[in-house]
Amino acid sequence: MRLFYLLAVLGASLIAAAATSLAGVSAVPKAWSAWVAVPSAWAGSAGIGLAIAYLVAAGEREPGRFFLGEARLGRIVWRFILVPYLGAAIPLVIVSRLVSRERLFDRVADRLYVGGAPLFWNQAAVLAGGIDTVLNLCVEFGDFSGLATTGRVAYRREGWLDGTAPTLGQYQQAVEWIVEQHRSGRTILVHCAQGHGRSALAAAGAMLALGLVPSPDEAARVLRAGRPTIRLHGEQRRLLDRWWSARS
Repeated sequence: MRLFYLLAVLGASLIAAAATSLAGVSAVPKAWSAWVAVPSAWAGSAGIGLAIAYLVAAGEREPGRFFLGEARLGRIVWRFILVPYLGAAIPLVIVSRLVSRERLFDRVADRLYVGGAPLFWNQAAVLAGGIDTVLNLCVEFGDFSGLATTGRVAYRREGWLDGTAPTLGQYQQAVEWIVEQHRSGRTILVHCAQGHGRSALAAAGAMLALGLVPSPDEAARVLRAGRPTIRLHGEQRRLLDRWWSARS
């Protein structure tokens, strides 16, 4: 819920800034007021939209199904929300890829890799690594690498919000798909934006379901051994424990 409050306050502040600019009571020159107000209002609306998505997720609903599903309205709304966000997020991801010493993806178990979102110049590295199956858990990023269109990769996208846990239904669906692909002999890359939280959560469940580790604690240890930057935050770890307890 912290992200809900943060995004709601940020969105409301940007909308208020846009209103004061148009009203002529801000320090912005009148000739520039519309140029400042329109992007501010758009970014503020996007912030409110994202806040609502996090509020829906906190109520155990699945915003990704609305935003990524067949409903045309949902896809239009999500694109409207994402444009200001992606305007900041994409450059940050690109810069992090260029300056970080962290590998794009790491092996955490036999034929199972966890990593960040591949970009267009990472396509060759992913294919060279023997990966033939990709699960994208980003609700915010599509296939920036072009892997889905190569004809060489089984590609699936699930919409999980960043910084929080999916619903049990979303989680079970993702884990079952990874397990099915793994048992068919495929080599899988599970990725989110940076490869630290959402992807690790999905991989932990798959490792448990496949019998590769005996407990959530051991899954977390093995994941960190393979990719030290992995951190399951409170909501994610509680979901993993709850899911595993229901299966045991």
